[in-house]
Amino acid sequence: MVSTLWKTNPKDTTDAIEFTAAGLVHATRWKGRLDDGFALLATAGGSEVRVVMKDAFEVEDRGKGLIGKSHKATLRFAGKKLSGAIGPESLERYQQWKTGVVIPRAIAA
Repeated sequence: MVSTLWKTNPKDTTDAIEFTAAGLVHATRWKGRLDDGFALLATAGGSEVRVVMKDAFEVEDRGKGLIGKSHKATLRFAGKKLSGAIGPESLERYQQWKTGVVIPRAIAA
């Protein structure tokens, strides 16, 4: 399941997200698959894999990052609190999965 998840391009599916967690030495890339009541989350190479219930997975949007389109975010799941970045498409998918409502996003003129 994890190798299939990492082969998935989040741009090609509506149930996958990708985010980067900042670390002391280097950043860690994560991918996730959002299912009805849970999320499957894994780091690159599958060194860390978590199955998290929907109500135990939180992404706090902390605003637009300095470079590119990504947003600064704090992610909480399975007793972890990670700070990092999440792309606007992944953030939108997460919000829709969590609330069941499409949250409109401002489009630059």
